[in-house]
Amino acid sequence: MFLSVLQRKLSNGYKSKGLITQTGDYQLIMPIRLMAALEDDPILCSRLDLLMEHREERQKEAENWSKTTLQVVQPIRTRLKKCNWSEDSIQRCVGLVRTNATQTIASSITLDGTNSEDKDLATIRVLYPSMSIMSHSCIPNTRTIHQSNYTLEVRAMRKVKLGEELTISYTGKETYLYILKSEN
Repeated sequence: MFLSVLQRKLSNGYKSKGLITQTGDYQLIMPIRLMAALEDDPILCSRLDLLMEHREERQKEAENWSKTTLQVVQPIRTRLKKCNWSEDSIQRCVGLVRTNATQTIASSITLDGTNSEDKDLATIRVLYPSMSIMSHSCIPNTRTIHQSNYTLEVRAMRKVKLGEELTISYTGKETYLYILKSEN
């Protein structure tokens, strides 16, 4: 859903309207995508209300908070003339992304209908609200699989007992493999 919002907004001319004017402006895209999606989807709003944004911790890092205000919040509010998004709501979206988004390889289908090679693609950040409420474990009982259509699949890595919390690794498989090796 976020991708379709972004594609619609970009095709409507963010570049031609001067919102995205230079490479550094791409940090504006994720908050814009999230804000636009929240305007259209009350269910998404309620799902994101469950997530942490670490606002207090981010505000204590005064230099980073100021940079976010100058480089993200103000450009969004200035360049989107009819934007009624508050500084607070944009900062919330920035916090949600920084706290809960994950990184994956972008997927693409070439003109002939085949998938592009991973080496030809960039990494992207995605926000999966359901995954974001899962707790971390160094030895998780589930694993996440990013699908080429930007959906996420969560699979059990072992039998999970009734009532047991489902966990994922926030740090990736390298940490998990290191822990397993050091235990043996």
